[in-house]
Amino acid sequence: MDPIHVPEDDDATRALSALRDELDACAAQLEQARKRAETLLHTRRAGRTWEEIVAAEERPLIVEQISSVLSTLSTAGAAWRREQAAALQA
Repeated sequence: MDPIHVPEDDDATRALSALRDELDACAAQLEQARKRAETLLHTRRAGRTWEEIVAAEERPLIVEQISSVLSTLSTAGAAWRREQAAALQA
């Protein structure tokens, strides 16, 4: 019986690899957002008002980071689903 040839660089493999890379990048962004949230909590507990905290907050805001991550994962996840479906049909 001949071994099955599995292509190492087909469209589904590339899409999954891209998804993995995006997951790594998003995890790093979420860790940054988490650290920023900790800083904001510490600042609030130190007595500053939310108005002062928000006025001094640097960009990207936590909500912007989260929105970016969700958009990135949605796009990469959709690409992976499409290529996986196409590979399964083939």
